[in-house]
Amino acid sequence: MSDKFRVVETEFSWLNSYNFPLIVINDEVDMISAPYLIGLLNKNLSLGTIRLKAFGIVMFYRFCEAEKIDFPKMMMSLTNFKIGQIEALSAYLKAKQDTGELVEEQTYKARIIAIKAFIFYWWDTYQSRASNDANKLRHAKDKREVMVNSFALELNVPWHSASKTHIGLEPELRALFWEIINPYSTLNPFKYEPTKWRNYVVFITLGLGGNRRGESTLLRIQDVQTTGREKFFEVVKDPKKVAAKTGHKINPSVKTKGRKVALSEDIADIFRHYITKERKKFKGHLKSDFLFLSTRGGKPLSLQAVNRMTEKIIEAYPAFKDALSPHRLRNTYHDLLYDSLDNSPEQADLSPMMKQAMKKRLQEYAGGWSPGSKMTDQYPAGSIERKVWDRTVALQKDALGELENGE
Repeated sequence: MSDKFRVVETEFSWLNSYNFPLIVINDEVDMISAPYLIGLLNKNLSLGTIRLKAFGIVMFYRFCEAEKIDFPKMMMSLTNFKIGQIEALSAYLKAKQDTGELVEEQTYKARIIAIKAFIFYWWDTYQSRASNDANKLRHAKDKREVMVNSFALELNVPWHSASKTHIGLEPELRALFWEIINPYSTLNPFKYEPTKWRNYVVFITLGLGGNRRGESTLLRIQDVQTTGREKFFEVVKDPKKVAAKTGHKINPSVKTKGRKVALSEDIADIFRHYITKERKKFKGHLKSDFLFLSTRGGKPLSLQAVNRMTEKIIEAYPAFKDALSPHRLRNTYHDLLYDSLDNSPEQADLSPMMKQAMKKRLQEYAGGWSPGSKMTDQYPAGSIERKVWDRTVALQKDALGELENGE
């Protein structure tokens, strides 16, 4: 793939030296996308979200080059994209450029929505300049409506690619993982004692609480209740929890709904020990109320640091290669939850339909998903697939045994 179009992290002093994603073309800043992306920052979008939109625009630029489309000229002349061009763009965005494999539906939609917004930003800019010419303005509005309808048609086309199967850790690796990360275990690959405890609690929030990375790194001490009748940590979806306060270049965010995650007595003890004993050993711990701190002056833990934690385990234990990541741990929780709900005595007397409806409602809350979300089907899909796999193998072995006995 050509490096002609790239997203480059550019340091801005007025952003407290954060790296802002700008698009460069042939090593020069693209002055068409730059004002648009900076404008998104003024709308309080996180740097992570802006970065994703920048990558979408880069794909749009590559598409335009391949199709010999002069995007700036089209916008200046108020020449709209035709339905065939938007269909071609849609097809381009649905495939991975290196393998041709279809991407996930949410990835495709994020791309095309970002590009649609970028196109209409510039269309509306030039359309506003035609306000003194009534005929030109009317034609521009008509052509804009054509594009609106064309994009709507593409976004409403049923998604035919199989959704990516979400798979958690297999039972054997799951047991090994919890043994490895125990702070008292000789298998633990982390050296600094407080880091062992911090990582242990982070992994608990992911693998036994179902958190995303961002949800865990944004937890604060006051979000955790380890005493009293109810023990829990709370994922708070609060716009005041601005990711920029973490001081990291890639901002974490709470993408799902807020929720309380229950803690057992033993797990609450682990959280309490970390908060009252180990967290105090991090330099600069009084500067911040974030639950998880880095070893660099008490800054909050970064998203990359959570990735590095799992990578460290994979380096020490290659059996986890291609099987362990922060999101795999989130899915491990949903595998366990699905199995637990399936075997719940409270549902024993319910009809199959009522049982499924109750499971779905409980899973929606646990995952922080909206009512009716497809994620309740996608997340346990890996667990179900694995069970079917194991049972199929067992059936095949039994069948072969019968054949051998028959002979």
